[in-house]
Amino acid sequence: MKTMHSDDVIFLLGAGASCNAGLLSSAAMTKDLESKLLHDPEWTEYYDLYRAVKSAIVHGHIFRNPCGAIESDINIEEFVNVLTELSSYDEHTIYPFVASWNVELVKYAGEDFEKLVKFRDKIIVHLANHWVHFKNVRQAAYYKGLLKFARQTNGQLWVFSLNYDLCVEESCGRENVYSGFEEDPETHQSVWNVKRMLEEDAVSQGIRLFKLHGSLDWRLNAKKQLICEDHPETSSNAKDYQLIFGTRNKLRYDDPYLVPLYLFRQKVHDARLIICIGYSFGDEHINAMLVHAMKQDPKVRLLSVTQCDNEYADGKYRDSVVAKLQVSSDRVDVQCLGAAKFLGETLDIEFVRKLMPDDEAPF
Repeated sequence: MKTMHSDDVIFLLGAGASCNAGLLSSAAMTKDLESKLLHDPEWTEYYDLYRAVKSAIVHGHIFRNPCGAIESDINIEEFVNVLTELSSYDEHTIYPFVASWNVELVKYAGEDFEKLVKFRDKIIVHLANHWVHFKNVRQAAYYKGLLKFARQTNGQLWVFSLNYDLCVEESCGRENVYSGFEEDPETHQSVWNVKRMLEEDAVSQGIRLFKLHGSLDWRLNAKKQLICEDHPETSSNAKDYQLIFGTRNKLRYDDPYLVPLYLFRQKVHDARLIICIGYSFGDEHINAMLVHAMKQDPKVRLLSVTQCDNEYADGKYRDSVVAKLQVSSDRVDVQCLGAAKFLGETLDIEFVRKLMPDDEAPF
């Protein structure tokens, strides 16, 4: 049996991983937002602006894929990203070449897009304080399956998350989860330490958690240092939350966003098994890294864990994953039982070994 290491298996968590904890998926967030825009007096003033921006996004989808199915649904992160891009329109290099803006957008976005910025900030605050903020940590107890698996391997478990929530930290215990923060001896604050994060021995056992889009417990202190607060207060100011949406922000050069993305690319190439939990394969940059790793090494396998409806149980979900990644179907395994059951009941060393050839079984 070939000797392998614990980082031969890595995890990628998407929004669907936290649905069993009572948090909303991206689709559910969009649905709730649209309901508020129609019925909630605090939100109705933004209805026309939402309609104008959404219609342009949908038109863009059709324009880029003229022979594909017409889809009217949009992802909440994509929507907020568009608002972010529009709010900084005059910073774009192509701005001098744009003759005019969409008439409806100008009509409803306000002078200098002021109303658009307020709408974006309102969505971010609501997302942080409601959509991805759980009130009962016991609902996320199934995440302890990650820590149990890490201890079975007697090593560190590499977990990359696209989520802002604190399910992993609160369920597994912050003392068992390392995410790149070290205590400052003077202020006693947990400060981001990129040099330490890159060191392999930063943690000997437990979970190494890399949050690619930011986290609810990240803040900036008076020195503009990124810190992590164990029990962060909610805020009504969007600028207090260190969260990113979409491609442009994700690929920015400053910490802490670029380093975890770099580490993900590195580890996805080192891994022999990539376990995606609740990830819908809607992020083109993450998908590109997965595909590149699988094409570079024909032995790399991918397991997708999702909550399927009955119509997907016959393999349609697997077909959709294969189509999105453009890899052969024998490289992809599927578990249609949801994150809670997978992490709480299914995940262990023996299960992982069965997914791989005998001569390459890890641990």
